[in-house]
Amino acid sequence: MLATQHEEIQIESVRVISNLSRHSTICDMFLDDATFIKTLACVLDHNLRDLVYFSMGIIVNISLYGKGDKTATKLLGQADTNILDKLVDVLKDSNLEDMEMARVAAKALHNLQKVPNAGKYWSDSLVERLDELTRSLGDDLDGIMVSANLLLLI
Repeated sequence: MLATQHEEIQIESVRVISNLSRHSTICDMFLDDATFIKTLACVLDHNLRDLVYFSMGIIVNISLYGKGDKTATKLLGQADTNILDKLVDVLKDSNLEDMEMARVAAKALHNLQKVPNAGKYWSDSLVERLDELTRSLGDDLDGIMVSANLLLLI
């Protein structure tokens, strides 16, 4: 389905897979398929917003409904997929312009840090990148609050 050039078919296919990933049996099937995991990671780099959004939904669902150890090993343990790095990139790219996308990326990152043995998949550089990003977002939000407060004084 993703091999097609028709964007609406790609998006609807990933949306359906996202809905199916709410079932633990299906999550296990997805986690057992290395090609699925590599494709999922690849889609996180796509420029179609909805495709990326629904792919992150799959990751959120797998982190919730997949078996914890298996999720860590299969989803995070494949060195060539860099799921965590790609989620941080999505969070950075969405910034404040697309809060819905940023929220889902943050939820996926949050859920994935809670799976068993997740710490070994979080490199120091990744944690540092995420820390810098959250500080930057915090500064941006502080700036918005200052502007809003000034508007209230007028």
